[in-house]
Amino acid sequence: GVITMKLYKVGILGATGAVGREMMKILAERQFPISELRLFASSRSAGKVVEWNGRPVMIQEPSEENFRGIAAIMLGELKTALEEHGVALRWDESVIDYLVQKSYTLTYGARNLRRTIQKELEDPMATQIIDSYENPVTQIRATAENDAVKLYCL
Repeated sequence: GVITMKLYKVGILGATGAVGREMMKILAERQFPISELRLFASSRSAGKVVEWNGRPVMIQEPSEENFRGIAAIMLGELKTALEEHGVALRWDESVIDYLVQKSYTLTYGARNLRRTIQKELEDPMATQIIDSYENPVTQIRATAENDAVKLYCL
């Protein structure tokens, strides 16, 4: 039989920085199976073309829509981490709207998004989980209303 390998769409935010360049190098060295590589950086680098694996790739400025996707990925990582500790996390679209609205800046890229998730979700969740040691939290539902994230713990 023919072995088909899964191909991944990969985006690197901060592609022109030291970490971004290293990621590109490692992906090429390891021949990571990529169907599409998108490189994002600040407006200073947007429009520049770099070579990756013998192919030209244009650097783009991240859009608000890109940020929505990154926020969803980061929440997915948080969901996985919580599941490993027996806590189910659910959220609605309002949380992603809130995160993007609070943290979308072209200057700082995803750094603000990471910090916002930590401050608005991870820290309050950790407090709730620690405070509930007698009746452990097993489910957390997140929503955003009145310009704040609301957590409902069960």
